[in-house]
Amino acid sequence: MEELVTGLLFEYFFRISFLEQVYLVCALLGGLGFVLQVVGMMLGLGDGHIDLHGGDMSVSDFDAGYKVLSVQGIAAFFLMFGLVGFVLLKEGMTDNIWSMVWATLSGLGGLALVSALFAFFSRMQSSGTMKVENAIGQQGRVYLTIPAGGTGKVIVTVQESQREFDAVSANNEEIPTDDRIKVVGIEAGVLIVEKLSGSSNEAEAS
Repeated sequence: MEELVTGLLFEYFFRISFLEQVYLVCALLGGLGFVLQVVGMMLGLGDGHIDLHGGDMSVSDFDAGYKVLSVQGIAAFFLMFGLVGFVLLKEGMTDNIWSMVWATLSGLGGLALVSALFAFFSRMQSSGTMKVENAIGQQGRVYLTIPAGGTGKVIVTVQESQREFDAVSANNEEIPTDDRIKVVGIEAGVLIVEKLSGSSNEAEAS
């Protein structure tokens, strides 16, 4: 039965036009990526951010002109792009060019909506009674590399909740992504951190 269903799906896929195939693949990949990211976040397996080595990509920077793009936003773009384009073309509602135009606009709309939602949730999480001073003495990890003399981002558990903060190195040294850190101070809302000995990167080097 499983082989029959798989065979029918493949037969259907290769019967449709090339552009319809592209739309369908985009929709499937986008939907799968979005579901996996949401489930991962619910299980605490990931934060949904992309480090582009200086791009500082994070949904919390939504107001800073899309310096950052979330994995969820990218998945939403491909999901909406693929779904809208496939339906328009399959139902004969428009031609190839206009289907791509409407699919792209729909994808951008989905990306903007998801990014806005996650930015809203991020602000909700970081607002309220949370005091950044409570981060002092706590340990965490780097998820956007802290460059020597520059600012990166860290995840630290404060008041029983994981939070993201801008951070600088107390020793003016580079601290790579995923290294463990300890918060030793705060200046203008930016955490001052030290790299803990025995971090993952140091262990690999040894």
